[in-house]
Amino acid sequence: GCILCGAQLHSEIAPEQVCQIRGMLRKHSYAPRELLFRDGDPGTHLILIREGLIKLTALGTDGQEQIIGFGEPGHIIGFGTVYDETYTFTAETITPVVACKIQRMDMLRILEQNPNVSLRVVRMLNDELARANGLIRVLGQKSPVERVATFILSLVPRKQDPSRKLLLPLSREEMAKTVGLRVETVSRVMADLRRRGVIEAPRGHI
Repeated sequence: GCILCGAQLHSEIAPEQVCQIRGMLRKHSYAPRELLFRDGDPGTHLILIREGLIKLTALGTDGQEQIIGFGEPGHIIGFGTVYDETYTFTAETITPVVACKIQRMDMLRILEQNPNVSLRVVRMLNDELARANGLIRVLGQKSPVERVATFILSLVPRKQDPSRKLLLPLSREEMAKTVGLRVETVSRVMADLRRRGVIEAPRGHI
């Protein structure tokens, strides 16, 4: 079951429970730029990403959309709703996405019955919190070039060689919203990095 293998939870669950949990999962495929849920919608499900990329957004104090994170394969989206009634952000696909959904209450039962799974989930959430704190530091302390470079490096999967071609399906506007810069500033920085030979950026990749 993908919620076990994709999130590296399968080793923490007794074999007799695997079939039971599989019956709780529903596999879905989504097209690019499809809304999964909006901020304020009832938080009925958790979503485990198997393939693709999802952007997570919230409205800032100025009413503008702010990208607060990304969902990648192996991530579970919506854990903030485990004890809340509604989602606290909006989730939209950037690429084609394959994901599994599980009802919030079913996942709560899994966590209550499997303390080792709960600990693994805590570690996953701690990693996501560290990434969020890293983004805050980027916005507060770094120059435009450092912001863009740090963002690009954050997209590299942990086990992947950074020199390999990396999918970059984000528009310049989405990158700007992520790192707190103007679109023209991001475009200028990207052009300068290409000109200096730091990166290669064919369309949709880097």
